[in-house]
Amino acid sequence: MLFDLGMVDEEFIPTLPLSRRRRLLGLIAPVLNLPLLTLAVYQFYVELASGAPMDSYEFLTILLLMCLSFGLLFAMVRWSPVYGSRYGMASEGLTIRRTMRGKVVIPYESIARAEVYVIDRSAGGVPNDAVHRARSSVDELRRSGFKFSDYTNAEDVIVLLLTHDRVYMLSPENSKSFIKRLRGRLPNLPVNLTELTSKGKRARNL
Repeated sequence: MLFDLGMVDEEFIPTLPLSRRRRLLGLIAPVLNLPLLTLAVYQFYVELASGAPMDSYEFLTILLLMCLSFGLLFAMVRWSPVYGSRYGMASEGLTIRRTMRGKVVIPYESIARAEVYVIDRSAGGVPNDAVHRARSSVDELRRSGFKFSDYTNAEDVIVLLLTHDRVYMLSPENSKSFIKRLRGRLPNLPVNLTELTSKGKRARNL
């Protein structure tokens, strides 16, 4: 499927739907913070209109509360993966979009390798130790100095795209279809698949 963005055509990549937990967190953030922010702004206006000195304890407390409320809301919306991400493939690279984050372009030539993690619950629950071993692989990348950019919508499918200094985390709907499309741009891309099933962890190269 192609959609025109004015500059280039992009091939849309189906993604996993945003998980219920993340959707709930995305609703809670503004519900909790907007009333606090509104109250702080109102109190700030009242203090300012009354001619209260700007270096008073009350004025500074209200200003601090207003800054904290806005900062928490902004950080939650911008940096936490609680809003859906969309992916596409354009001529200049793999594109990612998310609310408040704008457009990110990953040049194809910058992708050194990919790691795919798939949780298959069709045959029952996944053992905790298998999940722990998979997470330890991600933690090892963090300890190696890689910076992580989380653009996932859910945890059942996670694709790690490794560049020279950063790891991009995505959650396409179909990991194999996504890798096939990506290899259309990067035929020699090394890909490791780790499947977590009721029988444990299984890893292989694609």
